[in-house]
Amino acid sequence: MAGDVECDNPNMLASARSPYLRMHACDPVRWVTWEWVEERLGSIGKPLFVSIGYSSCHWCHVMQRESFRNPVVAEWLNRVFVPVKVDREERPDVDEYYMAYCQAVRGACGWPLNVLADEHGRPFAAFTYLPPGELVRVAMAVEDAWRRGEPQRVAEYAGKVLGEALTRAPHTGPPVDDLFDSLLDWARKAYDAEYGGFGAAPKFPMAPLLEALLAVHYRRGLREPLSMVLETLHWMASGGIHDWVGGGFHRYSVDRYWRLPHFEKMLYDQACIARVLGAALRIARDPVLLRAAQGIVRFLEREMLGEAGFYSALDAESGGVEGLYYTWTVEELRDALGGLYPLAEKLFNVEPQGNYLDEATRERTGRNLLYVGEPLPRAAERLGLSLDELLSLIDEVSERLLEARKAKPRPAADYKVLASWNGLALWGLASLAAAGVDGALDLAVEAARRLEAKLLDGCEPRRAYARGEAYGEPLLPDYTHLALGMLGLHSVTGRDRFLELAHCLARGALRFQASDGSLRLKPGGIVERSEGAYPTGYSMGVEAMARLGRLLDDNSLLEAARRAAGPLAGLAAEAPAGMPYALVALDLLEGPSFDVVLAEGEGWMRALEGLAAEPRHYVTLAVNREDGYLWRTAGYARSMPALAGRATIYVCEEGVCSLPTHSVEKALAYVRRRGARRGAL
Repeated sequence: MAGDVECDNPNMLASARSPYLRMHACDPVRWVTWEWVEERLGSIGKPLFVSIGYSSCHWCHVMQRESFRNPVVAEWLNRVFVPVKVDREERPDVDEYYMAYCQAVRGACGWPLNVLADEHGRPFAAFTYLPPGELVRVAMAVEDAWRRGEPQRVAEYAGKVLGEALTRAPHTGPPVDDLFDSLLDWARKAYDAEYGGFGAAPKFPMAPLLEALLAVHYRRGLREPLSMVLETLHWMASGGIHDWVGGGFHRYSVDRYWRLPHFEKMLYDQACIARVLGAALRIARDPVLLRAAQGIVRFLEREMLGEAGFYSALDAESGGVEGLYYTWTVEELRDALGGLYPLAEKLFNVEPQGNYLDEATRERTGRNLLYVGEPLPRAAERLGLSLDELLSLIDEVSERLLEARKAKPRPAADYKVLASWNGLALWGLASLAAAGVDGALDLAVEAARRLEAKLLDGCEPRRAYARGEAYGEPLLPDYTHLALGMLGLHSVTGRDRFLELAHCLARGALRFQASDGSLRLKPGGIVERSEGAYPTGYSMGVEAMARLGRLLDDNSLLEAARRAAGPLAGLAAEAPAGMPYALVALDLLEGPSFDVVLAEGEGWMRALEGLAAEPRHYVTLAVNREDGYLWRTAGYARSMPALAGRATIYVCEEGVCSLPTHSVEKALAYVRRRGARRGAL
């Protein structure tokens, strides 16, 4: 299993499947896996040095080069601790536990996350990046303190408090309209009216928040939350966070202006931004946002699709240099662009000395990062071009630079395929397919085929796939993210298999429900309490159970969703902007919500496309055919035939269905009218 690990004395990580763990296999630190430690907790006799990261994390690479490959540092870590390496993507349960501790004692935290814990795994100190000298001083101090029993006393108290906090579900929260009010108040204060997004620097896409603002817009008809979403998407699409050449988006922007990114490209960002772009394009066919959406599809297909589904990420570095793949010297741009260079120079703010500054030193690197720095309609006006002319120019520039980029060292891919993140990808691509984005549907269907073949046993997922095999005990998001991804695919294809998979995956999530109603990350484990880049398995679990419980007349799912909703509302009430997608799920459950059932008949695919173009989150769309999955599973569906042999639409609300119609427009008008709440559309 060591395979491509080449060194004389590899540590235990040489047999790992995770690319992140394997890259540490030749460190002089004698790393062990969390699974090895987990079996021995309480009997190790030494403190643990738990180092958590992921393969595309830039500062994880820096700390490895500076500290974990340093023989002096390694000697001290090996002497004082049992050093444990954890891939946060493989073990989000471990990451969530130690991240909660770090945030409690230090405030802001990130990766690499390094935690000192006692032999039971209870933390007593935490930090992120540390240079070699400081790391040695920490080891020396712990060695001395351990003999006196000081860390053990701190760890015992911290473990008790942390365990109680993370396993306790909050009390039932307020109605969703109150949560909407709180979220909107927060958004108004945090929104950057000049550059879009929320807060100052750094700026993250925060797709779950954008989804929640769209939910407020749909229910209340307010223009303000919709404007926040559309303006943020335009600013993101204009900045360096957007890969103009290869498509897709980097993880976040270091600055307020969306210009300087951290260059790693995560699957979950592509998935969740795609989801929001799909909704935006169904509201308004915006050519700028359409180009960004098409770029995500091309990027996923060209660079992320493997034998079992989509890879997890691309590194920020290539050739040992952060951003090398994405930045350009003036000479490289001139050679690649020829006569297009003068206009591209003005459009993308190219400077002879380079516009890309090193993040740590703030010095010029001689390289240029492509960014426009203003919404494209405004840039077109500045350059004396129409928007169509500007987009054509960008396409031609991108095509030439994509060819030139082939000569550069490519960032390493984290080839690990995660069930949960692939569920998000199907969910996002289904949104783009509903908006008519070219290639999104075919790509999603192919990815789903590979996932089912490699990661699913019937409808039981494994956590991950790498190096030719599926592995890992599944967690809550592996079921719930995949369930909604498969349901999304059913809504744009009408295929029964996707609906069947969605249903059995949602039912598989029932075993994660605790006696207090909350959904746990693993049975008997902790409750997920924050969502920034993507929704929690908890929020999407409530949504999946509510949608499929109603649609398929499955009362056990619907009752589980209702029991889980109270604690979820309590979590959202603590910080609505910290659990924004919870509001989308809770609003769907509180209603009014609609199951739109399309009976298969002549013209059904055209009708399905028209119905799928409705972006409102409170609509669940399904195709009913004689002896199909919906027909066999939900008793009411057998009384919904295609009339006169033509595609026929039934709109159902809380088990009561409207008169059938052949008109997509009439069905959607009914949904919008009935879905209005507190001044909504």
